[in-house]
Amino acid sequence: MPTYPTQLPAPLINGYTLQPQDVGIRTSMDSGIARTRKRFSTRPITTVPVNWLMTQNQFAIFDAWMLAYASDWFSINLAGGLGLQTVLARLVGTWTSVPAGSSALWSVSATLEVRAFDGLSAEQLEAFLAFGADDLLAANALLHSWIGGKNPPESYP
Repeated sequence: MPTYPTQLPAPLINGYTLQPQDVGIRTSMDSGIARTRKRFSTRPITTVPVNWLMTQNQFAIFDAWMLAYASDWFSINLAGGLGLQTVLARLVGTWTSVPAGSSALWSVSATLEVRAFDGLSAEQLEAFLAFGADDLLAANALLHSWIGGKNPPESYP
């Protein structure tokens, strides 16, 4: 599986949004309120509009790489609810580029379709809600060590 080149910059935070598919399905009734139900049991596909600022050399690499691999699933580091993570993505439609103030810089934008960002499990969510963890990532690491039997806490909150 191809990997987004490390020689290329990460997407800019400006304009970066996560747009998950609707997890519910709604059915209108002849009378009364509509019924809803869950569409997925796993995390849905997320659409992610991304922007990059690239030098001329980076843009040349990006152009060639996208031509070769963008229609396939590839791995790329993107920010999600649990921080920066490696996800599987592919290009949706085409990408666009415009010179950014000078001929040496390019502003590139595209939309990626991401298979699934890592997120909290139902059990982790319940633990965080019950114990009021402020730092999700630190609490998650601690929770994994408790479940794995390493360094059990002296007492539970």
